[in-house]
Amino acid sequence: MSLLSIPGSAGHLRATSQPDMPVASLNGGPPFLVWPVARREFYLAINIAIAPTLLGGLFFFGWVAAVNILALVAGMLLSYPLLRLYTRRGGGMSFQHALTGALVAGALTSPLYPWPAMLIVGLAIPLLTWLISTPGRHALNLALLAPLVLLALYPLNGHGPLLARNRLLLGNIHHSSSLGSYHWPLTKMRQQADAVTLPVPEQQIQTLYKNIAPKPVTFKSRELINQSFSFYLPSPTELILGAVPGWIGTVSLLAIILGGLYLSYRHILQPGSWLLFLSAVVMGLVFGPLSRGMFVEHFWQSLGGIWYLHGEQVMVLLTYELCSGDFLFASVFVLAFPGSLPMEPNARRFFLLLAGLLAALVHRLALPVPPATFALLLLQPLAPVFDALLHRRSWILQAD
Repeated sequence: MSLLSIPGSAGHLRATSQPDMPVASLNGGPPFLVWPVARREFYLAINIAIAPTLLGGLFFFGWVAAVNILALVAGMLLSYPLLRLYTRRGGGMSFQHALTGALVAGALTSPLYPWPAMLIVGLAIPLLTWLISTPGRHALNLALLAPLVLLALYPLNGHGPLLARNRLLLGNIHHSSSLGSYHWPLTKMRQQADAVTLPVPEQQIQTLYKNIAPKPVTFKSRELINQSFSFYLPSPTELILGAVPGWIGTVSLLAIILGGLYLSYRHILQPGSWLLFLSAVVMGLVFGPLSRGMFVEHFWQSLGGIWYLHGEQVMVLLTYELCSGDFLFASVFVLAFPGSLPMEPNARRFFLLLAGLLAALVHRLALPVPPATFALLLLQPLAPVFDALLHRRSWILQAD
């Protein structure tokens, strides 16, 4: 009897040789996934789970977000059939895999980006997948790094649009006006502007870092910190709903939780994996440097500056960082990709800890990319190396 240990997104999916457990394979290679989740429905489950986060982004950012997502999907639909029809290697590509890449890229896209750029990214995702994939395995790491590289090369300004409260549900942004403090007004309160321009979370957090990094013992620095917490951060309700500027699909806490629960129900995502990753992120945020300048010039002095805050301010800042960025999104959807984690349990734990700390560092250095997704995608190609270093077992174990 043979025992198969298949690399899933969150651990081992095992199957015996019993005939009632269907196995999905590709091109005669080793099985990609096994029941209860076959290869095709694996991606279908991820697409279903990500739908609420994308709809949440459409709800709060309007048609500008819808056009970006449609451009990404359209680009994917243009390049994928051509690769399938005219290349031998493209014959083994999976439509569900390419669609998942486009939708995840859409969730990581700012609504301020022009749609032609998103069309190019959509065209590139199947092409990059075609270049780096092997029979039976479809790699997404480099394909999804494409929009992140675009963010790094062409960073946008530090403000993002948010439709007025009476313009939600796919409204159109014709005219927006800026606000000095965080407020979510009606159209009539902003001289008939149908959107407001608010600082994106990273900008406001960086302002806090500048005041926290040196020991804030003066009255002025204390006053600036208190003003940030009092006027320039959204209310808890707005944070939970997702009414904060940012990437299209990564700011809606409730929608991400719904997607994570569905993936857990389908045995695609292990709660222990995302919990370990988020724990490493929190540890990195607590003990990490608080500004890029302090990190370069005074590394050790910049560590632990968060402890100069009051206890309730520490909790508010950590909550705001986790809920308004892509940490929760990445811990649910990026960790759900097939083959994204090492097979060996010890290697997987070390991988998640390292990825969480790297994500926190990228966030603190204010790089213009979604930090958690960027860190995970950078490390995913090294998953086999982690297995090899920690004595990876063969995926086929022969037994008498």
